[in-house]
Amino acid sequence: MEIVVYGGSECPMCKPASDKLKENGIKHNYRDIMRSIVRLKEFLALRDSREEFDKIKEQKLVGIPCFHLIDEDKISFDVDEVIEYVKQKEK
Repeated sequence: MEIVVYGGSECPMCKPASDKLKENGIKHNYRDIMRSIVRLKEFLALRDSREEFDKIKEQKLVGIPCFHLIDEDKISFDVDEVIEYVKQKEK
């Protein structure tokens, strides 16, 4: 299962979320949107095209950490939800 985590080096929740995935043996590709304009544009294209971000945008939030489960085309903002989902899929 391919998982992309969009986060930022200045976000206090992003690194701990990535670390929690690692601790649970979940491989993922961490993409820092604050260190790469290419990654930022990639994230914004996703953010601007998905309804999962509607409430986040209404609250004027960025939406990171964002977990994109590529194979299922699923978006989540909750690391525990992602861990549980991956564990269920592995059964």
